[in-house]
Amino acid sequence: MLWLVGALYLLLSLPVTIRLGVSLNGMRGSAQATLFWLGFGARMDSEIAWDGRPRVRVRYAAPGKRAGKKPVSISPDAMRMLLCMGRWDIRLLVGLEDAAQTAVAVGALRAALCAVMAGGRLSGSAQVGADFAVGCFLMTARCIIRAPLGDIILIGVRAARQSRRKTRRASVRKEGKTWSSIPSRA
Repeated sequence: MLWLVGALYLLLSLPVTIRLGVSLNGMRGSAQATLFWLGFGARMDSEIAWDGRPRVRVRYAAPGKRAGKKPVSISPDAMRMLLCMGRWDIRLLVGLEDAAQTAVAVGALRAALCAVMAGGRLSGSAQVGADFAVGCFLMTARCIIRAPLGDIILIGVRAARQSRRKTRRASVRKEGKTWSSIPSRA
């Protein structure tokens, strides 16, 4: 029995590598996700298009294969915890018709990107460049997450518990069972 516990501990302590990548060129782009564990890997490629709202289409999938099925989603809490574990490399190239507008846009994007990385506790590098000759918007973001499988499972369990608590609190407030203050009638 002890060897089974040791084997389970060994499997949960082996590192998993997740590589995420997003590339945008104007209103079109692509995204990749790759997972490696124990010498095995899985990869998903998708195209991103913007027609009023972002649309993601998985490449190399049979047409209509997932019709009628609910798409798989990761809770925002789990995604936030996973992304804080990774190392980011974000590069932007911005060009507008006017040099002054390009300079202002580059400065604003650099400040916003640094604020998001600092506020989200993301480690890595962020570079924003300017192209004064042509109007363009190019973005490349890469993230490599390397963590033991046990930590990733623990993050998923914590995120599930947090989302369950949030839905429980929302249902209690919705039904009117608890009040934290009395609303003013003035």
